[in-house]
Amino acid sequence: MPSSCGRRSLDGTETLAQLEHRNLFVVPLDDNRQWYRYHHLFRQLLLDRLQRTESEQIFEYHRRAREWYEHHGFVTEAISHAIVAGDFPQAADSIEQEAQLTNPRVEPARLLTFLKAMPDGLIWTRPWLLLSYAWALYSTAQFPAAVQAVQSLESLLQQQTPSANTKKLWELVTAIKGIQARQQGATAESVTLMERALQQLPQDDSWLRAVILLNLGVTYFVTDNYAAARRLLPEVTQIGQNRGIAEPAIAPLYLQAQFLALRGRLDEATVLCQQGVDLARERGWLSTYAGVLVQVAMGELLREQNQLAAAAQHLTDSIERGIQTRQPGLMMGYITLARVRQAQGDTQAAMDAIKTDGQCQVWLWATILSVPACQARLNLAQGNLDAALAWALDSGLSVDGELRYSFTDEFPVGSELDYLTLARVLIARGRLADLTKPYLNDALRLLERLHDFTAAGGRKARVMEVLMLQALIWHIRGDRKRSLHLLQQALALPHTGDYIRLFVDEG
Repeated sequence: MPSSCGRRSLDGTETLAQLEHRNLFVVPLDDNRQWYRYHHLFRQLLLDRLQRTESEQIFEYHRRAREWYEHHGFVTEAISHAIVAGDFPQAADSIEQEAQLTNPRVEPARLLTFLKAMPDGLIWTRPWLLLSYAWALYSTAQFPAAVQAVQSLESLLQQQTPSANTKKLWELVTAIKGIQARQQGATAESVTLMERALQQLPQDDSWLRAVILLNLGVTYFVTDNYAAARRLLPEVTQIGQNRGIAEPAIAPLYLQAQFLALRGRLDEATVLCQQGVDLARERGWLSTYAGVLVQVAMGELLREQNQLAAAAQHLTDSIERGIQTRQPGLMMGYITLARVRQAQGDTQAAMDAIKTDGQCQVWLWATILSVPACQARLNLAQGNLDAALAWALDSGLSVDGELRYSFTDEFPVGSELDYLTLARVLIARGRLADLTKPYLNDALRLLERLHDFTAAGGRKARVMEVLMLQALIWHIRGDRKRSLHLLQQALALPHTGDYIRLFVDEG
């Protein structure tokens, strides 16, 4: 609700100020007091009254609201009112127009909500609408549905007469199939497809180019190709900031921070994440997917540095915003919050967070534990070895299994983080067993493989973690000298920043 409902009115402004001062009916939505919303109870009261007294006029009021928002450039709100009014063709036209702009303004999670409210027959017969649907599905990690949408779009385009419009659509299909290939673990194919799509686009700073470059950067991230990513990501951030688009502006800062934290450069990673959080706050992007993601990452970096209260604040804020805007990154927030609560000694809150996480959309990421692996680590920390052993058995992991840096659709279990969790379970079991049992030897064998694997990738933080776990094994075996030597090796690895929880969490 604008403060003057379309015109500047001193009386209206004064009335709003008085209502806000008395905490009656309205809540400000910005610092400049230009936008307000009704208190939710008062809003519901008005809606109930409208339904009783003027129910036949409701669609007409939504139509007027759509026209006002459209005239003033608020496309998301205009589409929302068009859908509520049942004017699906108008909503479809607006979405298609947005999809073809150089700077679309509808955030993916909101876009998907709009599209799912429309009749299926409308989406599956209009190429730009179907493209928007596929892109929104991929952006919100709903990959099986996205694959189906892309296949339907290809079939639809094959029936179209070739034109400049269909050529652009085919270019976008190529980029989306690059994302699809990445999710299936075909990263070389993913890079090829995205580079092909980029070659077909003008060398400008368009939104489309920025988003494809960003997804190419994500592909480099899931393959831990830091050399390629660091040449690419700063350009994406610059385009995003110039164009005023949240994801290309913030996500590259997040990705660079993740790369740096893995490489023992925790201070630099924290600075980059803080830049992302500040940018999101300054531009009103904290509720976007990228805004939620960078604040979760900030929470994780602060957790590692043992700044637990600050970490928890970032995480609870980002989770609250993610719930309100239905962002797909909620799972990451709950996993990290569970680890923070455990570090704070609040075991019940930790378990509550991970149980809530189990209800979220699955989102697997190379630098975040999966829900089952996080649950196993919490069980170990709380002395529930049987539950952790059950995870290890159910996971299908083995000491000699193939090591992978990241997850894929084909291999949702078996990442580097999963194997580091398996090593912890073996150590916990070996600590309680007779020393003649093979558990500690198995853990050492696995950790030796993980040491070589992480060192080859330049992931110093993971190398430190491996050395620390090896030191723990030799401590259990009573070889204090060897244990201290390994611990000193871990601490002596060149790094910046305080990797505290890495060591403290193991006691």
